[in-house]
Amino acid sequence: MVETLDRVLYAVLRFNPAVAWHELRLRMRVGRAFVLLGVYVVFAALAVALPVWFTAWERSQWGGGMEATDLGRVGLHALTYVQLTLIFIALPAYGASTIAAEREKQTLEMLRATLLTPWDVVTGKLLSVLAFGAILLGTTVPVAAWCLLLGGVSPTEVLHVYVLLLVTAWWVSALGVLMSTHFTRAVGAIVASYGVILGVAVLSALITYAGFIWTQISTHGRASAMGVAPAALAVGVAVTATSMVVAVFVRWVIGRIPLLRGLARSGLLMAGMVIVLIGVLMTVAMPLVEKLSNAAPTALLLVNPYVGAAATLEDSAARGTIGSTTTPGSGSPAPDLTAYVWSILTWLYVVAALVLWLAAVHHYARRTKT
Repeated sequence: MVETLDRVLYAVLRFNPAVAWHELRLRMRVGRAFVLLGVYVVFAALAVALPVWFTAWERSQWGGGMEATDLGRVGLHALTYVQLTLIFIALPAYGASTIAAEREKQTLEMLRATLLTPWDVVTGKLLSVLAFGAILLGTTVPVAAWCLLLGGVSPTEVLHVYVLLLVTAWWVSALGVLMSTHFTRAVGAIVASYGVILGVAVLSALITYAGFIWTQISTHGRASAMGVAPAALAVGVAVTATSMVVAVFVRWVIGRIPLLRGLARSGLLMAGMVIVLIGVLMTVAMPLVEKLSNAAPTALLLVNPYVGAAATLEDSAARGTIGSTTTPGSGSPAPDLTAYVWSILTWLYVVAALVLWLAAVHHYARRTKT
């Protein structure tokens, strides 16, 4: 497993050897990186070991407690939440110190004097941070295997958890790099990264509970649904972001074709592509709008990574958060809700990471010209 991970990381980093490979080598030569790896593994192992020890102690004392088949599931829950917390603690500071630290050390001008484009610099910095995050997650795979041996979880569930953790690490790293391109000092970029993460979590919770209270008042305490308009707005934001990312990628591909290079510079073509993509994706996403409109207002809490992880792990948590989601054209609840929630959250996190990455490239290029 470690050799496979090493080969994958090497192939990805070779995509940008001048920045990504060099940056990761410099980071890994510092002893603090290995200290962080050790702390990460210890916390992950304790997250699984403590519930198992407590259950064994409870049984020896009173002869009851948790069923043996539930130990693996409890351990996977604890492992997921601990890793989410460690990702939010470690990676924003790591990403926010990439470009801002270069500016503080007055080495950024030397980097700008090379033939590297803003895409090369920002993508290389982001790849190095994401590679370190993948290394952190890879070190806990044996602990996840322990959860499998304890029982109560399937390999598919473990895979879903690690994919969700990886895309979470991606958008967190991209946020840190974006803040690093904006702020002059690394401290300001780090504080801003943590502030945005905390602000989004608090703001989303406040908006969700405000909507829930309003619907409870308007329906006089009866079971309430989100409604078509808020659901279409929520899905529309994600669809618009996806359309913009796809349009930028198509424009980049067209710009590499000599005969079509002039079209790539046309803002009208870009706007037309975005409008067409929004129309196509909204048509495809109409079943999602219908499901979300039948859900409770608390479904928006899935934006919170911890709530999303819980809904991915447990069907009861998903149904408790969403309330009531139905299959299009029927009144029955959607089957396999955890896999459905996982796919939607993965899509949202990937799009958020891509948008933050493009914003970082744009901001770095604009500051380079000034």
